[in-house]
Amino acid sequence: MKKFLFFGILLCVVVSTAQTDVSDRLIIKKGTWNLTGDFSLGINNNESEKEDSFSTNDSRSINFRSAVGHTVSDNLIVGLGFGYGRRTQDLDFSANDGAFNNTDNTTNTYSVFPYVKKFFGLSKSLAFFIQGEVRYDRSELEQETMNVGQFNRDNNTDSLFVGIRPGMTFFVSKKFAFETNFGSLGYSRFSSEANNGDLESSSTGNSFNFDFNPSNLFFGLSYYF
Repeated sequence: MKKFLFFGILLCVVVSTAQTDVSDRLIIKKGTWNLTGDFSLGINNNESEKEDSFSTNDSRSINFRSAVGHTVSDNLIVGLGFGYGRRTQDLDFSANDGAFNNTDNTTNTYSVFPYVKKFFGLSKSLAFFIQGEVRYDRSELEQETMNVGQFNRDNNTDSLFVGIRPGMTFFVSKKFAFETNFGSLGYSRFSSEANNGDLESSSTGNSFNFDFNPSNLFFGLSYYF
């Protein structure tokens, strides 16, 4: 229901601005530079109690992305972005019979993504855009598990995404704008290597995803100069 409502609102915006004179629509001039940054913080705490056991799941995440772009022609930006994310997770389990398990996970993710972004002006301050990008992510997981003894595990994953992301830009002044991305369409491929003490393993996979999910909106702030 939320998905249909979101795209219904988006469609109304497009239709309502379709009659706007071309000269009154947003134009990002050739030669303009653009800096974009966004930040997100997540905290999640869960507890589960059963008749014979009790468990908790606490996680925290922080993500930051920054990009710089240059307008090579009106409403067309070419740029390069970088990102960093960190997630920690603490899993605890205890049972009435004395069994217990504690697992600590720490994941660091590093990203780099060259991109091309095309804007379509809807009004003087509002534009729809499509961003094509090639994104490389490197995720490094460190896991420590304790029950009777101690078990350590490392897992490194390399992934590549090639696709497009739609979004909206709203200028609150001549230089500052709010931007939001929603969903993606593209191809992804990953390879993973795990080290479980004396045991090593690897895996690969790929997928083609068509995901326009309005419940997972992403907001950022842009500066144009």
